[in-house]
Amino acid sequence: MLSIVPLLALSFSVLKAFGVTNQIRPMLLNLLEPLGEKGAEVAVRITGFIENMNVGVLGAVGLVLLLYTSISLIQKIEESLNYIWHAPRPRPLAERFTRYLTVLMVGPILVFSALGVTATVMNIEMVRGLMAVDVLGQVVQAFSRLVPYLLIIAAFTFIYLFMPNTRVRLWPALVGGIVGGIAWQTAGWVFAVFIAG
Repeated sequence: MLSIVPLLALSFSVLKAFGVTNQIRPMLLNLLEPLGEKGAEVAVRITGFIENMNVGVLGAVGLVLLLYTSISLIQKIEESLNYIWHAPRPRPLAERFTRYLTVLMVGPILVFSALGVTATVMNIEMVRGLMAVDVLGQVVQAFSRLVPYLLIIAAFTFIYLFMPNTRVRLWPALVGGIVGGIAWQTAGWVFAVFIAG
């Protein structure tokens, strides 16, 4: 669990480089909503940490250790998925490096791009007009609340398709993504209830 912190730090630094730290706060508020007032406080602290993160202060050794820890985590994930899917052998080193780099760099960009598209769609005048209609407004609100769950499921499905060194069919990866996404969200909810109460 501790090794996920460097991975998150690296992902957030990629997002910071693209200047999307302002879009992170609403997503964190939505994610930490079950915590109540404490959730807002935690979101402010996390975004403050992101804004104050300075790769220059980290130094070359710290950056190398951060990359090493992040890549080690992804390598362990790949080894586990290769075991689950009965992959015959690990990937060649060069292919592993490109896949890991893709997961580290493209993953956060895709997630926050999808969230940005959702926020943009919610601000379109036609969608706001639909929200004014009672029944349609409830449907739009329900869909907007489902988006984080769908993104988690899509992320797990992507990992199950992309990471193992064997061909994985879409249907088993999707089922695994749904189960993994529901388990992830349930664990987050249980953790939030535990912290809040």
